[in-house]
Amino acid sequence: MDNENKNPKKQKRSAIGYYSVVAFSLAVIGSVSWFAATKTTKKDGYVRPKASEYQSDTGSYNNTKEQENTENTEKTESAANTVSDEPYTTESKPAENEKIKYVMPVEGAILKPFSSVDLQYSSTYADMRLHEGVDIKCNEGSIVKSAYKGTVTDILDDSLYGKVVVIDHGNGVTVRYCGLKDIAVKAGQTVEAGEQIAFSGEVPCECADEPHIHIDAIIDNENISVFDLLN
Repeated sequence: MDNENKNPKKQKRSAIGYYSVVAFSLAVIGSVSWFAATKTTKKDGYVRPKASEYQSDTGSYNNTKEQENTENTEKTESAANTVSDEPYTTESKPAENEKIKYVMPVEGAILKPFSSVDLQYSSTYADMRLHEGVDIKCNEGSIVKSAYKGTVTDILDDSLYGKVVVIDHGNGVTVRYCGLKDIAVKAGQTVEAGEQIAFSGEVPCECADEPHIHIDAIIDNENISVFDLLN
């Protein structure tokens, strides 16, 4: 027995066997620990986020949802503010303080002014009478324009005033353009301010006067001077 214990080779083999067992045990323990750690963080390729990362992402998500809700609320309120109780209409209306701008049907001097009170002399009838219109001097064949936008309501062939175009200009205003020829519009047609409606011709009841057109302006069924519209 003493010889076996003193045998150096046998003692060396015993020491190697002991350390091998210890190394194998440590390797097994390390492998088990690594596997346990990996299983808690990975499963089917999914990496479980750390608690701090999850809380951070959740806060970001909540902030995003709050921002989206705020933007949607602002858009809803903005849309509500644009809704008007006024009925929809395509007709444009002048502002209350905006003066409607009429234009002269022809360019020329005033041959005879408007008069609903004082009598004026008529060269054609050689007498004194009222003149509830305005005579504007112009050469025969001059272009006659609409004083304002409106709708042609009638076209007449009058024994006293010749060919007449009647236009409803809205706001209770109707204008009769008398002493025309070669009329370029028809009843029911819409015209714009300054649009050509005819050429000047002759006014039978004022044929002794110089060439001109006769303009009757009527507002709420009462004759007025066309210049009351222009001013």
